[in-house]
Amino acid sequence: GSGAIGGVVNVITKKRQNPYWFDSGFKYDNPIGITPSINAGFNKGIFNYNLNFQYTESNGYDLTPNEGEYNMTLDQNKSNIFNHILSVSPSDKHDYQFVYKDYSSNISRYDYFGGSLVLGAPFNKYDDKYSKIKYGYKISSNQNFKISYLKEEYLKYSYYPYYYSDNQHIFDPEEFLNGSLDREELNMQYNKEGTKYERLIGLESYKEGYSSFNIYDSGGIMLQESIFEAEDLTKNDDNLSLYFYEERNFQNNRILSAGLRIQNLNEENILLP
Repeated sequence: GSGAIGGVVNVITKKRQNPYWFDSGFKYDNPIGITPSINAGFNKGIFNYNLNFQYTESNGYDLTPNEGEYNMTLDQNKSNIFNHILSVSPSDKHDYQFVYKDYSSNISRYDYFGGSLVLGAPFNKYDDKYSKIKYGYKISSNQNFKISYLKEEYLKYSYYPYYYSDNQHIFDPEEFLNGSLDREELNMQYNKEGTKYERLIGLESYKEGYSSFNIYDSGGIMLQESIFEAEDLTKNDDNLSLYFYEERNFQNNRILSAGLRIQNLNEENILLP
């Protein structure tokens, strides 16, 4: 994708053919994390549904302990993932897929106050909601067309356990939105495979906006600054690009591949070989 700095490995698992399934797992890797998981779904006619849930919790660890200090190498943390995939295949030529993923996590910190170990501030909490709709059309045995639309909302919160009091033994919390990212993406792709070649042509459009906000204490003093030079601000970015890729297989399995991307078609063109 155009937002990938070092490349992306996209793993697409096969659809399960069982009428229904239910699997559970438990991974114990303390102090890195303890992870129970569930995978369930069904396969009925043109419908295939898969649900995956995973929860991870860790108490963290400290590789450099100092008496009287609390400076963890890995902070206490927990996270969970819900992933839903519904596929509908009314015929051999048409395939629809609906994906929804909900990820949330928080990182807890601690400190010493009055000789006691207490909650630190702030906690970082994250929430990521991702949805995608995809349609595939099989033109022929070696030609396919795909179109997909995705929307993602990523939120970062700061959580203060003692927001209204300087006494860290009095739990009086408050939570603030620190930053957010909204992204929409539309991708159309045509690919053709021959005995000695593979060709792909695509058109991609995305819009995204990143917002960052200042956080103040109850007295109006700034606790955290926005990344935009202490301004409550939203910055937007949009891009339209055309890309092309071809791979040729010569004798002795010598493979030649080439790709080209033309970015910012709605502004100034940039060629990326």
